Amino acid sequence: MTEKQLLIEDLKLINSCTDEEIEVAAEYLLTRYPQRVSNYLDDENNLALAYHICGYDGKCQQKFIEDIKFTHNVNVF
Repeated sequence: MTEKQLLIEDLKLINSCTDEEIEVAAEYLLTRYPQRVSNYLDDENNLALAYHICGYDGKCQQKFIEDIKFTHNVNVF
């Protein structure tokens, strides 16, 4: 499976939006944060995507989660 397919499958687990919305969100995340998404997909500790993108900053994580939900209608945790 490609990273895009893995990310789409992961996002489908926590979202009930359309496949098109999930695919657009996955493409955006892979384009904007390629290394961080890769780290998330390879993470054996199951840390959230928001953690991999924002680090330990809880406010940054929350803003990232809210922004992706607003712009792409997709939840990321």
